[in-house]
Amino acid sequence: MTVDMLWSPPGAGWIKCNIDGAVAGSTSLASCDGIFRDAQANHVISFSVFLGPGSSVFEEFMAAVLAIEKARHLNWTELWLETDCALLVKAFSDSSLVPWKIKSRWLTCWAYTLSIDFRIIHIFREANFCTDVLANIGLKRKSIATNFDMSSGFADGMCRSGFADANGIQ
Repeated sequence: MTVDMLWSPPGAGWIKCNIDGAVAGSTSLASCDGIFRDAQANHVISFSVFLGPGSSVFEEFMAAVLAIEKARHLNWTELWLETDCALLVKAFSDSSLVPWKIKSRWLTCWAYTLSIDFRIIHIFREANFCTDVLANIGLKRKSIATNFDMSSGFADGMCRSGFADANGIQ
């Protein structure tokens, strides 16, 4: 059996957001991020957020919350999330899995996903390489929030020249 681990763009009109998080070993400092790309694999916007003390579950859920809040703010109605956290995917059908600390924000985001075309899928970590790198940058920078818009070129250049998952290359 062969498992494909290549990034593929969403369909026309959709925005795909790959999300991830990172937790630094013994300090338990966490960060999360998301990279939004369109049907042509163009970088639209991305974020990297240092969360402070946290867990591997908390940072994954925060990445989803921040991505959905950003999509709502930008009035996107076709959103596709990709995550390497299977628990996060399950939480969309079982809210008892959501950390209590963000439950209210989660429920608001979940309600928004019911009003738009939305999908969330689990992918292997190897197919989420750009977001893995960006989350680690958030840990190192320890800045509360960094947003990279279309003009910054940072995340787009990182994925295209350094890590290539946006082009469907391993």
